[in-house]
Amino acid sequence: MHKPLVFLTSITFLLLGGCSVTTPNNAPSGYQLSTDENEALGGGIVQHFAENLPNYAYEAELRLRASATATQSYIVKSINSHGNVVKIENMGNAIKILGNVGSGSMNMNPAGLVIIIMSDGGETTISIRAVAKEGKVKQNTCGKAVDRLIAELESLSGQNAISKKKL
Repeated sequence: MHKPLVFLTSITFLLLGGCSVTTPNNAPSGYQLSTDENEALGGGIVQHFAENLPNYAYEAELRLRASATATQSYIVKSINSHGNVVKIENMGNAIKILGNVGSGSMNMNPAGLVIIIMSDGGETTISIRAVAKEGKVKQNTCGKAVDRLIAELESLSGQNAISKKKL
């Protein structure tokens, strides 16, 4: 009579990483989170609860015909619709935005975003890096977060990106 409950508990344990190898802050490639990435991902809270899961990163760069100020407002609006902005920092000739959004399966896995905006005349270059923890079942959390942000930037700006590349 209790066998289905035991079976479901075992499956849940396996899916949540109960058999994972301990690799704190290391992806199979040895990827370490930067201070900004750690802060965007949620800092110590996420690291504490997901310390045995590897880090994954996904990067893209695109150019839009828009000012840095307009691009910043598009990015902030997009991030706030799926999560929250952690920090905005003016770095002289660039703007850095840290945020975290729900992504992956059913938008339940947090992805940290580090975005750098650089304006050059009438065009703006946007560098996006997403980081996330992934368990046994890979959800492409980082890729989905970046692709959704790019699609929303194009929609909000009313234009297709001049150039896009995934790094």
